[in-house]
Amino acid sequence: MDLEFPRRTQPARVAITAVMGKIIVILNAVLKTGEPARRTLLT
Repeated sequence: MDLEFPRRTQPARVAITAVMGKIIVILNAVLKTGEPARRTLLT
């Protein structure tokens, strides 16, 4: 049971960092181009 916990937390950290990276990229795109970028991301 104890050995399973670190294995679960590592993929969770990778997923969190990936989501954070995507959010940063989306925020940068929105700041640079504004509304058109937001529309293209949604479609």
